[in-house]
Amino acid sequence: MTLKRDLLWTFLIQGVGSLSVLLTSIVIARWYGADAFGWFSSAKSLVLFMMAVGCWGLSQGVLDALNQGEIPPKIMATFIAYYGVAFAFVLLLLNASGVLSHWLADRFSSLELLLMCVSGSLFVFHTLYRLMLLSSDKMIAYNVVTMLPNALILLLVVGVLMLDDARFEYAHFVLMFCVALTISVSIAVWRVVRVVGVHQTLRDVHMSAYKKLCLSSAVCAVPPMVQMLIPAVSFHVLNMNSGTTVEAAYLGVGFVLLSIVLTLFNMGSPIVFNQWSKQGDEQVFKSEYASLSNISSCMGALVLVLAYSLVPLVLSVLYGDAMHGAATVCVVLLASSIIWMHAKILMTACLSKAHHGHLACAFALKAVVFLSLVMHQNTAYDVALVWILVECLFMLHLMCVLVQKQYVSILNLFGRA
Repeated sequence: MTLKRDLLWTFLIQGVGSLSVLLTSIVIARWYGADAFGWFSSAKSLVLFMMAVGCWGLSQGVLDALNQGEIPPKIMATFIAYYGVAFAFVLLLLNASGVLSHWLADRFSSLELLLMCVSGSLFVFHTLYRLMLLSSDKMIAYNVVTMLPNALILLLVVGVLMLDDARFEYAHFVLMFCVALTISVSIAVWRVVRVVGVHQTLRDVHMSAYKKLCLSSAVCAVPPMVQMLIPAVSFHVLNMNSGTTVEAAYLGVGFVLLSIVLTLFNMGSPIVFNQWSKQGDEQVFKSEYASLSNISSCMGALVLVLAYSLVPLVLSVLYGDAMHGAATVCVVLLASSIIWMHAKILMTACLSKAHHGHLACAFALKAVVFLSLVMHQNTAYDVALVWILVECLFMLHLMCVLVQKQYVSILNLFGRA
């Protein structure tokens, strides 16, 4: 398949998942209120952070090892199974020992934390097995498995609402995560077994290959953990400083709308990376980079205009009065979406050129600056401004890295091939 065709399939299928995220936020905000959606956003961000810690950079390492032929797919499938079980055991042990409840007991019950740990463990299986489908060029299967959890959560939320919403509790949200991920992981494993099979032992690959996988994954672990740490900390800070989950709800709605705008970039970046990491023609790389940069600039300009003119109306129509206070947060996040678009392309380019060390340093600095600025903020608007500032600095950092390494020129950065 060509890059354009892969991106088209990705956009069409995973668009269902993005639409499901939006509809889920609408249903929860309208029927259960802003407080409930703030809690839901906080819980989901924590589950995603657990997943990022669990993957420990393996999402990048697995793709690299498979694309370079260092570990056969059958043995990689077995390795993921062992690794996922080991991480689940460690995470559940941490929860049982009271480490998690010590920090989070004021926001989540013991049952809710247990369900989050199960969901985070399932997410690790889901993430790594779907990347095996991506490496095998099974684009439809990869996109369906990626989209499935969000679509299933929407169906479960609506189903509970129709059955008996009077008995609904917040713990049911996390239970929905578990059910949706269990189904998604089962389908992913079934598809991987059909495509590549499994191998009973890991001994047929020399230990040096596993050592290289673990070392490269350790360097690659910083970016995804920082990406999931920032929203988790944002929601936690807002909940603690404001004393309510309403501000978290406002920020959550802003993230949902921003994710809709960034759909093409979030969905397409693994596909672009897969193509760029396999090809060696630098001129093709520069040409495709310039094309994506042009798309980013045009889309960013369009979103900037629409954000200031339509966001209040969109919030009123979709969410009603529950999210009236989220208008300013959504406007500033959407108006600055061009920063996220360019940062996503730059990050994908760095990954495809195996500059994991530079990328890890950029993300580490991003985390330090963000944490130093966000801790005393108590409104969603202030947190959004901090996030925009940090993302802008991050984008400039990656631009300097790519230009210095001569992978792209200044003209490429601004859409000139």
